[in-house]
Amino acid sequence: MNKVRFKDSIKYLPVAILSVYALMSITSFWISHERELIDIFDDDAYYYFKIARNIVETGRLTFDGKSVTNGFHPLWLIVLIPFFIIWDDPILVLRPIGTFSVILAALTGYLGLHYLFRYSILSYTLAAGLLLACVVSFGSTGMEVTILLPLLVIALIKLEQIRPWHASSGFKKVVALGLILSLVQLARLDAVFLILVILALVLLTNRTPNNQSKPLALGLLPFITGACS
Repeated sequence: MNKVRFKDSIKYLPVAILSVYALMSITSFWISHERELIDIFDDDAYYYFKIARNIVETGRLTFDGKSVTNGFHPLWLIVLIPFFIIWDDPILVLRPIGTFSVILAALTGYLGLHYLFRYSILSYTLAAGLLLACVVSFGSTGMEVTILLPLLVIALIKLEQIRPWHASSGFKKVVALGLILSLVQLARLDAVFLILVILALVLLTNRTPNNQSKPLALGLLPFITGACS
């Protein structure tokens, strides 16, 4: 009994660490002075912030106010625009953006840890350590990876749920995974290589080679998204 309790305690320790990290990070965004607040984000994050503000103020997709730009990953920019609609103060808006970023990072951690609970204590501990390192490293950057990480975790969970090596996998689940991968593609355009790997997995493990509708549904959505973006 004590051994079981010890294992449970070890498994919930990363959850506690993640919760403390999220609480402290959110608090720091709201109590930090202006200079400290600005320094929390990566320098490249302000590239996104500037474009989002210009879209709200001028309706133009531009960084410098003159030339049109497309040097960004679109999903994170789309997510940022409502913040600049609601908050017109260039410093105040950083606080809710930072809070939202931490919430996304915490979501990544909680989903990932919940998925890892099924594994042995050693595997769980190693994987949880790597997961927490990613969350802490990227959770407050203000970059597109903030939204990419939770989408990747959800995509991997969905991939296991559809079990592509079984013919009984529901078509709707495959379409749902395709939609999630479309969001992954919008979050990071070079994620197309990951999508290719997943599609190859579905094709190679498909036990009904005469029915290619599932791989088609899985691959078509993200590639249409990539072509349009």
